[in-house]
Amino acid sequence: MADMSPVPNAINVVTYNMHGFNQGCPMLLDLSLSFDIILCQEHWLLSDQLYKLCDAIDDFQCFAVSAMDDVCGRGVLRGRPFGGLAVFVRRSLCNPVECLVKRDRVLAVKVGNCIFICVYFPVYRNSPEYVSLVSNLIGIIKSVIT
Repeated sequence: MADMSPVPNAINVVTYNMHGFNQGCPMLLDLSLSFDIILCQEHWLLSDQLYKLCDAIDDFQCFAVSAMDDVCGRGVLRGRPFGGLAVFVRRSLCNPVECLVKRDRVLAVKVGNCIFICVYFPVYRNSPEYVSLVSNLIGIIKSVIT
């Protein structure tokens, strides 16, 4: 297992696939003790449930987006939930902080003069739809960096 010790006098960043908010929240709380910025994927929450992320850690500002709204808006969910991104920034770093992009697969936050981009890439499929989706994501990332 990799060393997850924080580095003194540095901004410590971690990325974390929650595999669902309910099962991933205990580890999220543990990560908040050692890291200043937490990039999360796969929280599986709807937009009206994102408050759970924002309420989960007191000392952090949370930026979150759901990937479930479109699918659930079309009817009953078939299969397991999926997606959802969140970026947690320790409040002591939040001067200034700005959300640059908030899409179902890309969440970009500027903290001071640093940009943090959390991306949820699709599972690989040998199809034109896959190529189009990945190209679109790369385009969004490129525009944020530019």
